[in-house]
Amino acid sequence: MFTRPGFLNASNGRLNTSDTSYASTKLLDLNWIEIKQVKLLGLTTIASIAFYDENQGFISASAVATNNTYVTTIPSIPSNAVYVAFCYKISDAANEILRVAFKPAADALTPQAVADNQMFLDRAFSRQGFHNASSSLFQADSTWRTTPLIDLGYLWVSRINLTGNGNVNSIAFYDEAGAFISGVVGTTGSRVATVPSIPSGAYYFSMTYQLSDVVNCSISVVSTAAVSPWRADGKIAIDVGSKLTNSGYVDTAGLVVITTGWTYSDFIKISPGEKVGLSLYGHPNISNVAFYDANLQFISGLTKTGPASVWTQTATAPAGAVYFRLSSNTTAKTAIYTTSLSAQLLASSSVATPKFTATPFKRPRAMRLTSTNKVVVYGDSRSDERDYPWIPTVLASVTGTATVGAGISGSSIPTQVTDANMAALFARNADVVIWLPAGNQQARLGTVGTFDGTTIGEPIVPQSDISLDFNATTYPYMIQALDHGVRKWLAQYYNIRARAGLTGSETETEKNNKIRAVQKPMLILCSDLPQKRSGDPYISDPANWERKRQAIIEVANRNKVHCVDTMAVMGWDMSLEPSWTSPSDKVTNNGIYTMDGLHFNEHGALAIYQVVCADAGLV
Repeated sequence: MFTRPGFLNASNGRLNTSDTSYASTKLLDLNWIEIKQVKLLGLTTIASIAFYDENQGFISASAVATNNTYVTTIPSIPSNAVYVAFCYKISDAANEILRVAFKPAADALTPQAVADNQMFLDRAFSRQGFHNASSSLFQADSTWRTTPLIDLGYLWVSRINLTGNGNVNSIAFYDEAGAFISGVVGTTGSRVATVPSIPSGAYYFSMTYQLSDVVNCSISVVSTAAVSPWRADGKIAIDVGSKLTNSGYVDTAGLVVITTGWTYSDFIKISPGEKVGLSLYGHPNISNVAFYDANLQFISGLTKTGPASVWTQTATAPAGAVYFRLSSNTTAKTAIYTTSLSAQLLASSSVATPKFTATPFKRPRAMRLTSTNKVVVYGDSRSDERDYPWIPTVLASVTGTATVGAGISGSSIPTQVTDANMAALFARNADVVIWLPAGNQQARLGTVGTFDGTTIGEPIVPQSDISLDFNATTYPYMIQALDHGVRKWLAQYYNIRARAGLTGSETETEKNNKIRAVQKPMLILCSDLPQKRSGDPYISDPANWERKRQAIIEVANRNKVHCVDTMAVMGWDMSLEPSWTSPSDKVTNNGIYTMDGLHFNEHGALAIYQVVCADAGLV
């Protein structure tokens, strides 16, 4: 529902897209909805609720009196209001509530309601496709529009006028588990205009019309609940089958396996005792439903034994369950979640702040640096002395050595680990390389990857082939790129006898001198740092920072490379830092530790380099 990034200005109702930590709805027609409950976090300058006239002109707004408090009172609706819009804080989604009810419609075909009818069809029929009359399964098709499954406990139709087609269920009925019961199939070229009887055992229904026929189609809906569209038990049914959008499946251990022909969902909020009804393709190797605790640790799953096929089940969330995931093949995607939680709780990238217990690898080594040594910092623009020429000076003040800021401005990890860029790094002949790699990685849920399940909630992925140049299409996950670069580094320096060019004729003194000249330099991985960017809610999301951190530590531990957990130990309060905007201002220092919410200022760089060098035993 909150499809527009940005907030509503409390003084004029206009959408302001400069702060995407908020999201707003489109204008919703008050002829069709009634506000039942609100709890929306806001600021005094933000309209949590805004009303507009028939020309979409701003009328008035409801905003909090004190910043970072909630609007919980439903305001009086102005007499000339035709539309309403809502705004909420994305990071606070788990605490915010918006409940609206469909209003009973006496006749959706009156002249006054024609425009409203088409608007309702556009909004309610949100799925592209239809329910196939022969298989009863949903079939994707851009020329048809279908509603999600609607709970008969609060909504039914009093009039219909839908496109008839011999291959399509214009109306389809489903039981509590989301299994198909029966449908109304029209005749191609005619209309489906008779309201059918509701079959015994029906819990949900869905409607379909042909997009090219929209001007002829209409429905009148009536509420079957006395007070609100929520069921008498206070719960609402959410169609979560549409959340099966990722390629792969969840196995019987609750881990994601990336493959074609299967789909799985992101994490979805749930409470113990709540039910998930499903009609999905079961297989002995997959969990159609997998439940997880608050730390995204697998609790249990529902797996079909015997031959693989579509099956219908109802799964109850066990004790300790906070999230669940769905998994099926690419055709059977019917699943219903009955919950007392707001529909806004469907998990986004900020699904959790998991408990991560892995300790970063530490290589016992005390390389006391001298002026003859060289220390190189590597990564993106935060380590690029061409953008920030004071980087080598600040680093040298800590190390007392020659220093280079060899970062590649604008780069992500796949660029940093190409053969050409790794060769340029090797050519620096550094004694120590400090690598801060992931400033430009969004690290959204499902994009980071894990090799053994260490990085919580991520799909298990294979390692790359380091004999080849890195290919981000073949290896699209962040952890694959970082691991590729680390293993390239290790392979470059491992065989010290070969690099020393020993012929076998050297004396022991000559041999030792040659080996000493090509000693293996020390690589230090940093678990990155928080940042704040305008226009990119993913890269500014603490849950995504945590995913970066976990993946970097996993790679360091796997390859026995010294890792400094800068994300955990620096303790920066990003609420006091500015938000980065493009293009970067490389001159003005606007923050405490950062220039702009992304790039370190001299004070921030000094703090980082002191921590890293001390942790690695360099100073």
